[in-house]
Amino acid sequence: MRANSTSDNPDTMAGVLAMIMASHSESEPSEIRMLESLDGFASIGISKAQFMRLYGRYRSGPCQALCEHGQLTLDAMEVLDDLLGEVHDSRNRVLLCRLAACMLVADGHVEDVEREIYDRMLYRWGYTQSTVARAILAEGVPRKGCATLN
Repeated sequence: MRANSTSDNPDTMAGVLAMIMASHSESEPSEIRMLESLDGFASIGISKAQFMRLYGRYRSGPCQALCEHGQLTLDAMEVLDDLLGEVHDSRNRVLLCRLAACMLVADGHVEDVEREIYDRMLYRWGYTQSTVARAILAEGVPRKGCATLN
C-alpha cells in the first residue's frame, strides 16, 4: 500500500477507521495490530499515535452512544456521512474499505454496529462486498492475515 498522495485529509480518512474501532465497548488490540501489519497508518498518512488520539476523541464523543445502543445512531450516522463525504479520491475510498474489512475480522467476530458502519461506507461510495474482496485479493492482503467479509 502507498501513502495518501491526494488532497483527502488523513485525519478524515483515519476518522472513518477510528469510528469503526470506537463502536464497540472495548478497544481491540487485534485491530491495531492488523492496521500495523498492513501499513495502514502510513497508507493514509497518519502515525499510530495520531490515530489513537482520534480514536479517543471518537470514543468519548460521537461513538460513545454506539457502545450503549449497539447500533448506528442517527447522530453517529451524521458524523460518519460527513466523514465519508470528505473522502473524494476513489483510491482512498477503496483503501479505507480494504482496511476496514480487515479490521472488522481481526478479532474473530464482527459486531452488528461495525457491520452497519462498513455497510454504510459501501453504500455511500457505491461499492459492493465483491468490489472490496477483489481489491483485497489484488493487494495480496490475505497473505498478511485478512479474510474477506461474506
